[in-house]
Amino acid sequence: MTDEVVKIVTSDGGKQYLRSIFTVRHCVQYKECKWVSAPKEMADKGYHLLAFDGQEHARYFIETCLLHREYSTGLGLIKPAEAWVCEAEGIIPYEELPQILGSMWVPMPAGSHWPRGTVMARRLRLVERIRIKVFSSDSDETLIV
Repeated sequence: MTDEVVKIVTSDGGKQYLRSIFTVRHCVQYKECKWVSAPKEMADKGYHLLAFDGQEHARYFIETCLLHREYSTGLGLIKPAEAWVCEAEGIIPYEELPQILGSMWVPMPAGSHWPRGTVMARRLRLVERIRIKVFSSDSDETLIV
């Protein structure tokens, strides 16, 4: 059984991927209509592919995290970002997510939490690229991701 989720990926030369905040070894490359899973080392620890349970939560993440200058610079995120509707298998709901991990760039203090609406999926497949209208507080403008 599959569920529908929204995935934010970065794009580089037409290849969609998520830059891992851990190591290059933990990166996942997404290709339209191809099923992908988290790297075995992460999945074995209970950490699977991240997505959002709907467009509203994806929009909130983009506005409050991805477009926030300090956040995106600290993680070295590559723009532009793309939003995709995905099919997902093995959904882990927000309430059951494992503790959020820190990284050498952004340590996560006690009490840190996943962005609201975050879910994990054991497998994801990019199905359709969508446009999400967001407001950037850094530039005081409305953007389309």
